[in-house]
Amino acid sequence: MDIAYSVTTANILLNATLLEKYLSAIAPQNVTVFLEAFSSTAKQANLSEEQVTTIKKTLLVTELRGLQANFSTYTTEQWSVLFQNDLLNLTVYFNQTLLEIIPLNVTCSSYQAIVKAFSLQFSSMTDDTREAIYQNFLKPYLKAKIAISTVVCDAGNFQDWSELNFGAFFYFFSLEEIMTLNKNFTMVSSCTWVDITNPRLMMKRCKRSIKKGYHDIGWCNAIGFCHQRESHTPCLYHKGDS
Repeated sequence: MDIAYSVTTANILLNATLLEKYLSAIAPQNVTVFLEAFSSTAKQANLSEEQVTTIKKTLLVTELRGLQANFSTYTTEQWSVLFQNDLLNLTVYFNQTLLEIIPLNVTCSSYQAIVKAFSLQFSSMTDDTREAIYQNFLKPYLKAKIAISTVVCDAGNFQDWSELNFGAFFYFFSLEEIMTLNKNFTMVSSCTWVDITNPRLMMKRCKRSIKKGYHDIGWCNAIGFCHQRESHTPCLYHKGDS
């Protein structure tokens, strides 16, 4: 019986153990095909959004647990394929527990491949998922390398470095954290980077992230510092400000 249909039946959907057993039969390279078929069968079975989410989350769990034993030998290419292709549409379901399955001793290029996948799905993630990825993967991975490198996972210029190592999660990091991870980066050098971005967008994201409590006012002050001569108003908001 087709798995995409089987998991929508009540006797399997309501039995967590049986659901995991069925989903564990799906090879990573077949996840995308399964999800396409499941999209159709879920509609036919009139599954609720909660039920659909349960099945997709369970699929992510079974895939990661099934592959976990081999992660220590994974190459950058394998990480890229796994996250950017096979599991891309499931990355929105990561939580702290699942993030801890990803080893923190992967190479910089492997880490960056995973960050790219998370960034591709950033707009589809909940705030809680984004925060979990920052707190339980990006931040601990990069902080672990501070002691052995002046620039953690160096990638040449600052723009390339930030894109590869932070991706869409850049604004989750405080200015202090950025300067710790990249000791060549200073308040003065930040002006060059600010000048090649959209300052209004930066200010908007800065205020938004502070309201969410993600980081301190360092980036806002940097923006104000760099744009005073152009009559940009420095951002002086603190956490909790409206």
